[in-house]
Amino acid sequence: MSSTKTIAQNTLFLYFRMILVMGVSLYTSRVILNVLGVSDYGVYNVIGGVVAMSSFITSSMSNGIQRFITYTLGEGDKIKLRQVFAVSVNTQYLFAFILLIILETAGLWFINTQLNLPNDRINAANWVFQFSILALVLDITTSPYLASIIAYERMSVFAYLSILEVSLKLGLVFLLPIFPFDRLKIYAILMFVNSFVIRIIYQVYCRVKIKDVRYQFYWNKELFASIISFSGWNMFGGLALMMGNQGLSVLLNIFFGVIVNAAQGIAMQVKSAIYGFHNNILTALKPPIIKAYAQNNINYMTDLVYRGAKYSFLMLLFLSLPIISKMEYVIQIWLKTLPDYAVTFTQLMLIISLIDCLSGTIMTVSQATGNIKKYQIIVSAVLLLQLPLSYVVLKLGFKPESVFYVNIFISIIALFVRIHLVHLLVNEITIKDFLIKTIFPVLIALFFGTLPTVIFNRFLHDSFYSLMLLFFVSSISIGISSYFIAFDTKDRKFVNNFVRMIFTKKS
Repeated sequence: MSSTKTIAQNTLFLYFRMILVMGVSLYTSRVILNVLGVSDYGVYNVIGGVVAMSSFITSSMSNGIQRFITYTLGEGDKIKLRQVFAVSVNTQYLFAFILLIILETAGLWFINTQLNLPNDRINAANWVFQFSILALVLDITTSPYLASIIAYERMSVFAYLSILEVSLKLGLVFLLPIFPFDRLKIYAILMFVNSFVIRIIYQVYCRVKIKDVRYQFYWNKELFASIISFSGWNMFGGLALMMGNQGLSVLLNIFFGVIVNAAQGIAMQVKSAIYGFHNNILTALKPPIIKAYAQNNINYMTDLVYRGAKYSFLMLLFLSLPIISKMEYVIQIWLKTLPDYAVTFTQLMLIISLIDCLSGTIMTVSQATGNIKKYQIIVSAVLLLQLPLSYVVLKLGFKPESVFYVNIFISIIALFVRIHLVHLLVNEITIKDFLIKTIFPVLIALFFGTLPTVIFNRFLHDSFYSLMLLFFVSSISIGISSYFIAFDTKDRKFVNNFVRMIFTKKS
């Protein structure tokens, strides 16, 4: 089982990796917006949103495969591990084929008859759609290799390939102006090329460096049924989450058009970049949580769940608080162009991210147990409420940002529903303990950490130096409130030892 020290080192390594990825991703978005323009950027976002309505299969299958591979690693059965990987690859190709048929029929009809697109950009939108489908198919067939790298806790490889992927995207964007063709079409083609290159690299690495996940054809009906059943319920949950996120893009398009989609696209870019920091610690925690459950080490697992959720929230707060406070200035220096609603959308999206990050380790426990049918049905039902509720508030004439307030309400409800359902699977995890050990400490730290930042921000004008000063004040206030309020004795001892270890190595 991974030690706490290994988890911390992996998290720290991924944290700095995410700083690079976020910086490149945000700058890439700025270049894309300037090169394509607001209208074409909105078109790309809404078409990508339609394809992403199917991308929940990628994440759902990847999480399912990662669970089976990690659980088998915990059991120490290498023969079964090779079998799990082979069946996983076969399953992914099957789903990719089925998804291709669905998107080329129902998806194509939806793009050309239901979306509110400029008449002169419908042809370009179809180009974007076709190459987005091909990129999605590549991502689906890549997931067994990505899941294996994470299950084996090869975080350095995961980090390097992530940095390579976003760097390639940036480089390809800079190539756009040299092509004497429709830039929106060329951009879609280049993004497909990027997915193809990354797909090849993942497969080659796993074949060379991880011998137990080399693909050799193998078929086992029972194992296939287990993976399909688990992944199927995973997809059901992913579908609900997608409808709450990507379905919102279509809804805003129908009511307000592609300009609002551009604002939502910017908000989603910022959310993805900031929320990626939470995913770092969750990526480091997933394998040890699942392995601990496989080895029946429940006390260690529950400790990881409570502390992991607490650390995720505080690390995300550390980054998002100054950005929320200076959002208008941040977007202006980032994009130069400031689409309507972009500031409000992005602020609300980051608040939603803070709420959702508390659920990460809870969801991992449900995955570890393998008994996810009831969990996914109930949680999905809660998440699916977001879309009809959002439709109602928009139909009643509320402003576009009202859908994000609906999202906040649903996220809070879903958090407590998840905790209760996991308690039914693992009796040691309870709402009471989660409140005492995680939620109450972070809320108190949130209050005392946010108050100085809010007060200080009132006296600052918009400038780069003011932003850096606000980051400094926010970091100090959140750090102090976290250390003395949110952390218990064990947390503080671990932080002291970890910091001492870093400085010892440097000296």
